[in-house]
Amino acid sequence: MPRATSARDPHDTHQRGLRGEALARQEAEARGWQIAGHRERMAIEDGHGNEREGEADLLATRRDEDGVRQALVAEVKTTRDGDLDELYERVCAKRQGHLWKLAASWLFRVRADEVHAAIILVRQPQGRGEPEIHWIELDHNDRLR
Repeated sequence: MPRATSARDPHDTHQRGLRGEALARQEAEARGWQIAGHRERMAIEDGHGNEREGEADLLATRRDEDGVRQALVAEVKTTRDGDLDELYERVCAKRQGHLWKLAASWLFRVRADEVHAAIILVRQPQGRGEPEIHWIELDHNDRLR
């Protein structure tokens, strides 16, 4: 017998997150990125000279038209409903600094020439609605906020 799930069921939330991450990977591939990792843990500096472990939702690499090796670290957030602008603001405030630390670690690990950090928001409506994917590339100037 199938499990009954509710909006707050952790299993349902986890499954929705995995579906959102799969859609984000497809979007990254469509943008020319080669996926190198998913939910991967890596060492990052905490800003006080100490190392700790962080998790990247999506890691990817590619070469641009000039042969520049690029690295990508992305945070993926999936919601069933709600305001994506509000979700973005909430994610940005909490995760932006952490995302740049992961990006720096990934840049050196893959010996890339440049690094990109993105927040990918996925809204999966209930029922038969099509998912919306919003790719927000963070500006390098925002990394210290």
